[in-house]
Amino acid sequence: MLEGSWFKQSDRTSGSLSHRLKRNPNQSFMAIPHSSLFILKLLAAIGCGLVAGVFFAFLTFVMNALARLQPKDGIAAMQSYQRLSN
Repeated sequence: MLEGSWFKQSDRTSGSLSHRLKRNPNQSFMAIPHSSLFILKLLAAIGCGLVAGVFFAFLTFVMNALARLQPKDGIAAMQSYQRLSN
């Protein structure tokens, strides 16, 4: 081992690997955090998924339907949609 290495001799000899890896028996392996931050992250992830789904649905259905129209009719349909959404 190199002198000045970050891995010290005392780290290698401070007990067996299984002894160092034992966990607290009162703590579950897959503990679910019950905090407002966890709930906020979960809601943000769900919200992002919903927004992505709306964009995907618009791209898939509306844009494909507009592509089948003649350019003049497609422009009129989009202008009508914009008037209704405002």
